[in-house]
Amino acid sequence: MKFIWYTTELNNRNHWGGTFVGYHQSSALKKLGHAVQLLDPASDFSFYVNEIKPDWVYVPVEFTQYPCFQNILYYKKIYKYGIVIGVGIFDKWVEKITGWDLLITQWYGKGVDNFPLQLHYVPHGFNPDLHFPTKQKILYNAVFIGRNQAKNRNPQKYIYKIKNVKYFGYGWPGNFEIAEIDELSKLYNQAIVCPNFHGINQKGDFCMLNERTYQILACGGFQVCDYIPGMENYFEENTLLWEESTKEWVKKIKYYINHPMERQDYIQNGLKHVQKYSYHKIMNNFINLL
Repeated sequence: MKFIWYTTELNNRNHWGGTFVGYHQSSALKKLGHAVQLLDPASDFSFYVNEIKPDWVYVPVEFTQYPCFQNILYYKKIYKYGIVIGVGIFDKWVEKITGWDLLITQWYGKGVDNFPLQLHYVPHGFNPDLHFPTKQKILYNAVFIGRNQAKNRNPQKYIYKIKNVKYFGYGWPGNFEIAEIDELSKLYNQAIVCPNFHGINQKGDFCMLNERTYQILACGGFQVCDYIPGMENYFEENTLLWEESTKEWVKKIKYYINHPMERQDYIQNGLKHVQKYSYHKIMNNFINLL
């Protein structure tokens, strides 16, 4: 099949916010033998739709508020493609969007179950071309890759007492570094512990496991994750360590920094278990859904 696949920015390889979902999804579709053209909201859709004549166009739900979506709806009448919308916002206006043929989401939970539109679960995952174990010299006690969001998620608030923590991403005080999309495997393997911390908006009626959950394990990193309701349905405790209490979460990080040899079983179990969440498998299931 032929796809036009919208992503946030075509020319940004910085790994912002712990996520680069559109790139990984489209890369997996190409590996599966499909033709994919990545676009962003500034792209000339009228040119590409005429060149490619896609079977499907994928758009994140926030893009339905941009002028590009009116073009997508207009040319659908001419080229008869289907529209897939990725829903990650659950405000009332989302319930009124039109023109779509399929809605997918990386969210689950009571809020999603009660949402008035039918949403199909297509989870986050990892890209096997980029996320795999690699031998590195340990440089840090802990590495966190993602944005610092003081109101929604502020990892530094909880792990600032741990020495030798390296942050990569936007919003950190002082001189912070930005990780590029193909550097994650190296960085996660330079740390004894890779803490994973979600936003408070991902832990209520609407739940989501972020990409870090899968990518750290696939890179062979040792992850200590905060608890997301329902995550035990996707990961057993011997494959992923998590803690509901922030205090216990910090204690566990400190414990494994001081006892690094006790990480190995979790690393191996997690690496084996996470293979079911390869984006290649996820997007193959997506194709079957289409």
